[in-house]
Amino acid sequence: QEAYHQQHRSHSSRPGQPVSHVIDASVACKWYLDEIDSDKARALAARQGLLIAPDLILPEVGNVLWRLHRLG
Repeated sequence: QEAYHQQHRSHSSRPGQPVSHVIDASVACKWYLDEIDSDKARALAARQGLLIAPDLILPEVGNVLWRLHRLG
C-alpha cells in the first residue's frame, strides 16, 4: 500500500505549497449526492489547495441535479 501512495502522491513544483486539483462535474456532484466515492470527493474539497474546474462546471452540475429531481 505504501508503494501505491508513493506512486500516486501529488507533486508540487514548490515543496510545502498547496497542490492544485482539476475536478469535473462528476466530482462536484458527489459533494451533494450520496454516491459511490462521495466521501472521497468531500475529503478532496476539505483539503488545502486550489480546486480548478472547467468553465461549464456549474451548468453541468445543475443539469445533473435537475435531471435527478425530475426523475424523482
